[in-house]
Amino acid sequence: MEANGSRQAVNSFVSRHRAGAVLVVLVALGTIMMILSHRPVAAASERMGRSVFSSLQLAMHEVGAFFGGSWNTIAELRRMRVALVAARQRLLELEQLSSDMAELERQNDELRRQLGFEPPPTFRHLPAEVMARAPGNQFTNLTIDRGIGDGVRADMVVVALQDGVQGLVGRVVEVDRRSALVQPISARTSFVAARLRDLRYDGLVQGLGSASNTLLMRHVNSAASEMIEAGEPVITSGLGGVFPAGVLIGAVRMVRSETSGNALDIELQPAIEVARLEYLFVIVPQER
Repeated sequence: MEANGSRQAVNSFVSRHRAGAVLVVLVALGTIMMILSHRPVAAASERMGRSVFSSLQLAMHEVGAFFGGSWNTIAELRRMRVALVAARQRLLELEQLSSDMAELERQNDELRRQLGFEPPPTFRHLPAEVMARAPGNQFTNLTIDRGIGDGVRADMVVVALQDGVQGLVGRVVEVDRRSALVQPISARTSFVAARLRDLRYDGLVQGLGSASNTLLMRHVNSAASEMIEAGEPVITSGLGGVFPAGVLIGAVRMVRSETSGNALDIELQPAIEVARLEYLFVIVPQER
């Protein structure tokens, strides 16, 4: 009897609330259908959001790159401005130095004229390129692309500019119409009348033809032994008439030995490393 009573109570509740139950079921079904029908729209909205976010990221990156590049450009312009100011200052110094040298040359020429000395010769630098050298032997003669047709003659002096320093290379020993042979001062058969630039002691520079890149200044008065310092420049003395005076040969490396009671041998570091030579200049005398 209790079971029958329960079923009757349920049936009575359903009959009274049938309309509400149907409404609840319909609302639930409508909600599910709405969710299912709007899923592509949600996906499209998500894709649109990602696209907009990516565009913003790209725009921010471009803006950052622009300002970063502008900052680097400004810094580079500042560095260039500093370099330009330094170059202008250096140019002014060189112009003043050139003016001073021209005035000294004028005074020197006037003094030589008053003393009855011949005026010093003038020269021009004829550029040349190294065409060949002996394979495996960097201390033998060099072949250059200038010859008789360019005004080159035997015994003309050859110099080069290397690492910002102009120094002696050697002299022309043979000339053809369009080429010439240069004997470097590093060759064993090369001898150059030389002078310690500051101490003014004379000697004879000889090539050693070795891989040590060393020259030997011989027959230097032993009185210079206590005064010679490493780095002392050595120049041509002009004695002998082949090499003009004042051309840089190298610098003192060390006093090697005393060959006799009144002479020294001095090792020199050449101003020009022949093994690295590609271009050089032939010194061609000019008439004043």
